[in-house]
Amino acid sequence: MAILLIFTTFLSKILGFVRDVALSYFYGASEITDAYLISLTIPGTIFSFIGVGIATSYIPIYHEINEKKGKNFGLVFTNEVIKIVFLISTFLMIFILLFSEQIVTVFASGLEGESFKLAVDFTRISSSTLYFSGLIYVLKAYSEANGNYLIPAFSSLPNSLISIGGIYLSTIYSVYWMSIGSALSIFVQLLIMLPFIYKNKFSFRAKLNLESNYLNKMIYISLPVMLGVSVNQINILIDRTLASSSFEGGISIITYASRVVFFVQDLFVISIVTIMYPVISRLLIRKSNIELSRVIEKTFAFINILLVPSMLISFIYSEEIVRILYGRGEFTQESIFITSSVLRFYSLGMLFYGWKEILVRGFYGSQDTKTPTINSMISTISNIILSVVLVNTVGIIGLPIATTLSSILLTMLLFVKFSKKIIQLPLNLLFIDLLKVFVASGLAIYVSDEIYNYLDSLNIHLSITFSILAFSLVNIYVISLVVLKVNNVKSIMELIKNKFGSWWRK
Repeated sequence: MAILLIFTTFLSKILGFVRDVALSYFYGASEITDAYLISLTIPGTIFSFIGVGIATSYIPIYHEINEKKGKNFGLVFTNEVIKIVFLISTFLMIFILLFSEQIVTVFASGLEGESFKLAVDFTRISSSTLYFSGLIYVLKAYSEANGNYLIPAFSSLPNSLISIGGIYLSTIYSVYWMSIGSALSIFVQLLIMLPFIYKNKFSFRAKLNLESNYLNKMIYISLPVMLGVSVNQINILIDRTLASSSFEGGISIITYASRVVFFVQDLFVISIVTIMYPVISRLLIRKSNIELSRVIEKTFAFINILLVPSMLISFIYSEEIVRILYGRGEFTQESIFITSSVLRFYSLGMLFYGWKEILVRGFYGSQDTKTPTINSMISTISNIILSVVLVNTVGIIGLPIATTLSSILLTMLLFVKFSKKIIQLPLNLLFIDLLKVFVASGLAIYVSDEIYNYLDSLNIHLSITFSILAFSLVNIYVISLVVLKVNNVKSIMELIKNKFGSWWRK
């Protein structure tokens, strides 16, 4: 299951990169791309604190209802959540349409003239996606709670293709096709999900019951998450404002660089955590602490083994990565240099993001949303302060430096609280294994680099060179992990050979 999920996520992210490459090729890092990207950010930012809060608290409560009352009550509860989301989406869409200019001013104060007008018009078009996004949040959580992880992942595949079509049409007809394509892609994602959802015995019921005890409980649990996400969105808002003010095309630079990091995070971290979260939720409800400890330890091991080499490669070869992905068309040499510098510092936070996601899901699974929220607020406030100080000191690269430092702070705070409130984590063992993974990664990258230099001197065809390089990197890395006796490596190897889903419970 998870192998398929990772593969589907990989395809989705590759298509996402193709979309970004198309955008950078036709428009570079310009005021037009800034206007387009900020228009995508605004509805997502305004709605995400509600969507994430609901989706996060939904899964543990849904499992609790199923354990105590059965699946029919779970369906009733899901219907109530959908109706609430519809009401919220209606209010937010009206709000964005009425105050588009003021909202764009708040989100990107550096935009002026034609780029400001474009951002306002794009935002009004993208506000129509709130209904679709709201339903996707709930139906995605419903699918995952029922063990169907592929449905939401598969439904997102056409998104980038439709967006790419919109970008291409914008170069022929009107620039507004960029925004129309993005809005249409969200609608199509929902359409693809619906048949699978109904096949899973879901039925929609129109009557609204706001007196549900479980609905009230979900809202109560969601409030800290919403608060934490809203503070995080303020952080994103300040980052975008600082980026738009510090450098022409700054929003685009930050977006292009962060997409590379998000690609790795979504491919490995989100895919793994998506499957882990319902499992953790059930184990916490059943109070199966021994089994829970095994699941969490294996998850940390898997995240470390996947993210450490990714982090080192992104840091060392940031300029090469940016040049390969974006270095064509209207994307200038200066844009390549600045984007690669931003990517280098974002990449240093990869591992901490992965750890944070595991720990936060542990708290959410135990229906404790306050602890991660309080610590996230501390981290976000520190990020905002560092961003303002560092941008004025070192320029736009101050934003990823601040993000990475605040991620480290948040992860350390969550480690301490997690060991006190949920399960005592074997920190010594985890960090010794982490050191071994760093050694194995460094060795594999060093040897692969030497092989590349040798093959390059022989003028061997580039495709053959990369094939040999990838094969060497993976094999040297795996052999090094085995020789260094990193915990759970044998278990992970068995995982790759056999079915992924059963591995979590071994």
